[in-house]
Order: sequence, then C-alpha cells, then structure tokens
Amino acid sequence: MNRYAKYLRSISHSEDFFGGDTKEVFFTHVITYGDGFFYHDHKFYEIIYITQGNIKHIVNGEWLNLKLGDILFLRPNDLHLYIRENEVKCSHRDLIIEKKFFEEMCNWLNADLLKTYYSPTLPFKVSMSSEQIIALEEHIKRINQSNLDDFEKKMTLTKSLVIDLLTKLYTKITTDTFNSSYPQLINRIIETANVNYANPIHTILKTFNYDKSYICRQFKKHVGMTMTDYVNNLRLNYVISQLALTRKNILDISYEAGFHSVSYLNHLFKKKYGVTPSEYRKGITAKTE
Repeated sequence: MNRYAKYLRSISHSEDFFGGDTKEVFFTHVITYGDGFFYHDHKFYEIIYITQGNIKHIVNGEWLNLKLGDILFLRPNDLHLYIRENEVKCSHRDLIIEKKFFEEMCNWLNADLLKTYYSPTLPFKVSMSSEQIIALEEHIKRINQSNLDDFEKKMTLTKSLVIDLLTKLYTKITTDTFNSSYPQLINRIIETANVNYANPIHTILKTFNYDKSYICRQFKKHVGMTMTDYVNNLRLNYVISQLALTRKNILDISYEAGFHSVSYLNHLFKKKYGVTPSEYRKGITAKTE
C-alpha cells in the first residue's frame, strides 16, 4: 500500500447533503472514473455494487478486490478509497442513503441487524448473479422514472429497494452462521436456494449431482426442517416485504415469490403470521392513515 500513501495522507470528511429542507432519502449514480483521489468517509450509508469489470478498494486500511456482482455495505465513518490502475475499466452503482431512513429499514427487517451491521472491522460484502444485477437496475430505473409529484410512490419503491438489499445481506449473515456446522453440500444448497427460491425445488436442486430424495433427507437432518419449509420461509419473507412496501396485487406477489396458488400462500401465511396477506396489508394501511 506504500505506493498509495500520498492518497491516504489526506482524509476528506464528506458533508451530509440530506440536511436542509430536502425530503429525499436516496440518491444514486453510476461511476466509471474520477472517484480515486483521497481516503474519505461519509455521514450517510453507502452501498455500492460492481456492474462491470473489477476494482481495487481500500477500506479502513485493508485491501478489498471487488468484481462484477459484488455488493459492499459501507457504513458512516468507514474510510475508503478506490484504486483505478492502468485504466482498468470498471463501473459501479453508488447508492447513497440517508442515515435515519436506512436505520429504520434495518430495524424493520430485524431488530439485531443494525448492531450486526456495525460489528465487523470491514463492511460486509455479498455477491450477486447477473440476473440480480439486472433486477436491481430495473428497480432503480423505476425509482428514477417515478413522477416527481408522486413522492409517496417514490418512497415506497425506495423502501422496497433498500429492504431487498438488506435481505440479501441478512441472508448472507445467516448463511455464514450455518457454514460453521453444515456440510459443504448443504451450504451450497442453502446458497442456491437463497437466490433462486422463486423456482420449483426440483429446479433449485438440478445442478447437484445427487438424488433429490437423498438431498432432502440430508437437508432435514442438518438444518432441522424440510427443504420445502425452508424455501417457503424464504418466499414468505419476500411476500411480507412486498405487502408492506409496494402496491402490487397479491396475485402478482404470489407468483413472483414462487407460489403458484394464492390459496396455498394464504394457508402458509396465516399459519406463520396469524392473518391472511390481505388482512396483513389492511393492518399496515390502517396504521399509516
């Protein structure tokens, strides 16, 4: 790192541009150059993900090599610096999120998530598939194209985006907890299911060169629940976030989550939460009126 010492001597402390009369809680842009000058921090939360190429990144004095699909969850006061060498082509999406808003989303998802978020020396890193990058970019496009007069819609889309990103992080955290005790096969199945839960189970398992019944027995033995129950829990987590944060109809949410029967969704949802999806949404609406 000595060759970059000149960049690290000067630390830039960014101003928080969410102050004043602005109602905005979220800004984003794609960066391809001009971001590698000084070691700096922020007063807001910053999430970045690589959309093309790769880049070297120094965070709190440590090297991180970021590649296509990597998401980095930076915290306020994390010191960081991008290193662009030999005109290596790299693009990354920069998501800038107001501090109070971001922390409310963390607490909504899980009461302990924010504490965990700050626990490591280095910020958390998660990897995404190309399909997930495309989905995020489409979501951001909808936010940017939302009618400027419809602030409520823009806020709903923004909440949904942040919850989606935090869910990816929470999934990684819980999966890493499993990693210490599960066999490699089970870890790989969990990682695959966490990304592809909207697909049928036989599709999730088709990349594994084992009999489906054998995998299901091993999964139940080590995880303590059936493969079906595990995947359904992932789907229900998606459903409840969409009910709370979007205006999508329940049929569309059901299909997006991987449920091909609303009646089956209703049965599982009520079993877990004590109400039907429509009753849950009515309760959320009543609280905000």
